[in-house]
Amino acid sequence: MDARSPEIKSKLRYRVQCLLVISTGMFKKSPRKVVPERMKLILPDGSFRLLDQEPSTVEVILQQEGVNPAEVMVTRDGKLITEDTLVRGDDELRIIRISHGG
Repeated sequence: MDARSPEIKSKLRYRVQCLLVISTGMFKKSPRKVVPERMKLILPDGSFRLLDQEPSTVEVILQQEGVNPAEVMVTRDGKLITEDTLVRGDDELRIIRISHGG
């Protein structure tokens, strides 16, 4: 085949056009769907909720759920945490009701 054949010219033209599109940023991949991680909140009765939660403190989450922070303890992945601890969407929180008496 001759280097000037129409088939070769067509392939070269296509490759040059592709390079131009890629180098100028005109070629963009479709955005990936980001699936937010959901926080698992285990309630004192054993039931659980999956929360779409922005990073926030334990205290804020308890208030949103209508739980008095003075009446419960909270663990994250099995370790006790305080009310001012920042938690994220991939955490598993367990609310443990405190029973006290005299």
